[in-house]
Amino acid sequence: MTRTKRSRQRAVVLAALLTTATTVLVGCAAHPAEKDEVSLVMAEAFPDTHPVGAGGSVPFVDYIAEHGGDVGLEIEHYPAGQLGAQEEIPDLLRSGAIDIGYIIPSYNVDELPLANVGDLPGITKDSCRRADALIPMMQPGGTIYENELKAHGFHAMWGVAIPELEIATSKKPVETPDDARGLMIAGAGGTTDRVLAGLGAASVPMTGADYYEAIARNTVDGVQTGKYVLKSYGVMDVINYVTRGANLGATTAYLGISSDAWDGLDDAQRKVLREASAVAQKGTCKSVKAADEEAIGDMEGAGVQFADIRSDDRAEWDSVLDRVRDSWAEAGEESGIPAARTLDELERRVKEVEEK
Repeated sequence: MTRTKRSRQRAVVLAALLTTATTVLVGCAAHPAEKDEVSLVMAEAFPDTHPVGAGGSVPFVDYIAEHGGDVGLEIEHYPAGQLGAQEEIPDLLRSGAIDIGYIIPSYNVDELPLANVGDLPGITKDSCRRADALIPMMQPGGTIYENELKAHGFHAMWGVAIPELEIATSKKPVETPDDARGLMIAGAGGTTDRVLAGLGAASVPMTGADYYEAIARNTVDGVQTGKYVLKSYGVMDVINYVTRGANLGATTAYLGISSDAWDGLDDAQRKVLREASAVAQKGTCKSVKAADEEAIGDMEGAGVQFADIRSDDRAEWDSVLDRVRDSWAEAGEESGIPAARTLDELERRVKEVEEK
């Protein structure tokens, strides 16, 4: 849908007022600057220094800046929540205030229940393979797109899986599923709630920014999150133990464009976006893995103890995680979504990616 510069600016300013209480004036988005020239607005909560931003968003934007001019394509990039928090990005996309942004299914469980399949535990230990298997399912023709994302007008271009989640605790290590029973564990919600319930722990949903204070004040016993998150929010200073190899799932995020904006592009412009997406997916895979490895080294240097899952205990962990996946599929089927078929497809696709 073509918009005038005045109406597009008004939409973006209104969105900024609602989300940040600050008037933000931006250039028009997804409108023809000149004939056949398009400017897209991209907004995200990740700062450029975040592994997803540094490895994915920045290369994506840079590629478009370098190659988009030849096909009449420009992009305006607003990172670090300048136009709204992550929870608000789906609404900004739907309203047309922005054209490109991330969706994180665990933040939108009610609206995107099927997309949460990507966060389930026990599917793979390799976050890059998880993302590679998922993205075709999220695009036109894919199971998740056709059954869920299409109705929301969201065209996924590339995705990332925050490396496999672990449980970090302050007072006692978690080495077996029984060790987690009765603990109060903070997490991002979504499938994390189901995993913790399967372990007999109580889930306390909150944002990463609240983890440190919750543990320091003994509000919770620990958190379930990615290893670099423990470092980036300073949580490593208040925890003493972290599982390693528990394979408790991931947090997935997908950068996409609104269907209206995508439909307004020509084939050459879409080609540039596909190429930029391929660069970004590879880059963010490497950056989040590197951030995880760096965080492990820093935590070990600070005296945090990693509890490696012993081979004798692996079957017990796998049994719990199998039940978690089965319960997710059963609940989804009962609510009317093709959850079992989608989970089976994801598991098949992961095996195919691993065999390449």
